[in-house]
Amino acid sequence: MDASFQCTLITPQQLVFDEKVIYASVPAWDGLLGVAPSRSPLLVKLGNGPLRLDLAEGKSRLFFLAGGFAQMNGEALSLITEEAMAAEDIDRSQTEKDFQQARQTKPAGDEALAEKQHHVNRARMMIHVADLLEGKAKA
Repeated sequence: MDASFQCTLITPQQLVFDEKVIYASVPAWDGLLGVAPSRSPLLVKLGNGPLRLDLAEGKSRLFFLAGGFAQMNGEALSLITEEAMAAEDIDRSQTEKDFQQARQTKPAGDEALAEKQHHVNRARMMIHVADLLEGKAKA
């Protein structure tokens, strides 16, 4: 039995990651979900949050994901997301500015309120992923 599985991370613009991993912590819409080799088939809606991929050589890769879907089928995990950003590419100071700006927005109506909540949650999760990379937060 193989102790790894193929993990593919795709956005509409590009293939972000396509390698073997030994474990994945996936940001499902209702919380983090652990995926290990030989997991039963799975289809889950993704939320905004951290994706941690543990590689066989003992290293990990960390990404911010914004929505989408994940499917585990056989020994392959496919993550299709609207946005994926490597944690090391997050500009924390700009993200904190975006967070403050989104929080200060005065929405007029239900659609504007939903848009505000989306931007606040996205920025909050990006800051969390940056903190995870710097060791300031726990997964």
